[in-house]
Amino acid sequence: MRIYGFKTIKVKIWKKGFTAAALTLIKDRIYISKDMIESLNENEIEAVIAHEFSHLHHRDTLLILPIMLIFSAPFFLFSLQSYFHPVSNTDAILIIFSLFVFSYGIKIVNWIKQNQEILADRDAAIKIKNPLYLESALIKIYNHPPVNGERASRLSKIFQGFEYLKAYFLGFTHPFLKERIEHIEFANRILDNLQKTTVEKD
Repeated sequence: MRIYGFKTIKVKIWKKGFTAAALTLIKDRIYISKDMIESLNENEIEAVIAHEFSHLHHRDTLLILPIMLIFSAPFFLFSLQSYFHPVSNTDAILIIFSLFVFSYGIKIVNWIKQNQEILADRDAAIKIKNPLYLESALIKIYNHPPVNGERASRLSKIFQGFEYLKAYFLGFTHPFLKERIEHIEFANRILDNLQKTTVEKD
C-alpha cells in the first residue's frame, strides 16, 4: 500500500479456487483465495498482491469498460428494438452483424487484458525489487493441482475443450507462463541496470 500510495483498501478472501484479482470501479478491492494464501510463502504472496495493486494503480478495469460498452451497444440496441417491434430480414441481419461486432470487442478486450497482465507483472517485479518471488508464485499458480487431487472427469475435459475453442476465437485473458516469466526476467535486467547506474553515480 505504501509503495503504490494507497491509504485504504478492501480485501476479500475467497473460500474456493486458487486465484487473486483486483477490481477498481467505484472502490478499489483486492480478492485472494484462502488456498493461495496457505500455499504461497510470505514473499510470494507479497509479489502477487503487488501485481494486483499495479492493476488498481493503473485502473485497468476502467480501461476495459468503455471498450466493452462501445462494442456491445449495437447488439443490445438492435435486440431491444426487435423485442418491441416485429423482426424484419434487415433487423435479423443487423442483429447477427452486431453479434459479430460484440464478439470482436471481446477479442480486443482479451488482448488488452493479456497486455495488462504483462505490464502488471513487470511493474510489480520492479516495485518489490525481487522478480524471482513473483516468478516462483506464478509457477505455483499455473501448476497448482486440483484441490481433491483426483483425475479430471470426462465432463470437465469436455467443458475445457469448449473453453479452448472460445479462447481460439476470442483470445485468452492471460498470457502463457513462459511469456510471463520472460517479461519478469526482463524486469530483473531493468533492476540490475538501475542498480548499476545508481552505484556509478555514487
